[in-house]
Amino acid sequence: MGNDDGLGILGLIGGVLLGAAALAAVIFVVKITYDAIKNYCNKAKEIPNAKTCEVVKEYLASGKYRVVGSVFNTNGKQLDSKAWEGKEIDDRLEREFGGRSKIVYDLTA
Repeated sequence: MGNDDGLGILGLIGGVLLGAAALAAVIFVVKITYDAIKNYCNKAKEIPNAKTCEVVKEYLASGKYRVVGSVFNTNGKQLDSKAWEGKEIDDRLEREFGGRSKIVYDLTA
């Protein structure tokens, strides 16, 4: 087996691992909860230079919800992100959104 074959296998393994990592980026749950989102944003305070945790809610054509939390620094650079998909959003989280599709939490307070 030549070097090209070995690199091809390594490339294939790398592609599989990257694909698995991309799948892990979205957490599938039955109900997306306020506690899960708030815990993510509270933990984001530990990220160096984190300024805001922005949470966006969308209703998908599939009938499910997707909520994405993203952490940004003072320059607007995204430092981290996590997404949840589920059939429902709990009442407390729905009240937190208050009819909006986006919430911004200040992590410096």
